[in-house]
Amino acid sequence: MEIKFEELLPIGSIIYLNGSPKKVMITGTIGGIVENGKNIVGDYIGCLWPEGIIDTTKNLLFSREDIANTEIIGVKEEEELQNEEFTPKEDLLPLGSIVSVKGSKRKLMITGFYITPKNENKMHDYLGCIWPEGILDTSKSIVFNNDRISILHAKGYTNEEEQKFKEKLKTIHEKILNSKEVV
Repeated sequence: MEIKFEELLPIGSIIYLNGSPKKVMITGTIGGIVENGKNIVGDYIGCLWPEGIIDTTKNLLFSREDIANTEIIGVKEEEELQNEEFTPKEDLLPLGSIVSVKGSKRKLMITGFYITPKNENKMHDYLGCIWPEGILDTSKSIVFNNDRISILHAKGYTNEEEQKFKEKLKTIHEKILNSKEVV
């Protein structure tokens, strides 16, 4: 897909970076991180797809020129969203899904799975960012569980690669839960 650089791609877009076979999902735009005491700024913040953000202190930072190709363009207009009532299921929603969570006025985009924040002992089903803004501060996390989702506005990109990853993730999650039950 040809990329026009006059405007930034929306969060949820899945791209390939130059020289990399891995897909990356855009989770924020005009981002910055502090590395070795220096502020580094880029056009985008991202995470590997379909894995998502595994460690909230590690984000990919890249510029428009680093993008080789686009797999899918994320939702960027409110008019593109649906308002489908959500019934929690055992399966997780795909990365990039846009949801409303009970008690929140803002829409969230899913950016990771099975996250335990640093100051908590509880694992949450999802990590997210505010949609359409994306990650604005990499030191702040929004976590929530499947049972808190009230509306599904857009389902994230899914394919065979994503489904295989989810199967592995489910197996790992079950092992973690079983190991905690033994203690």
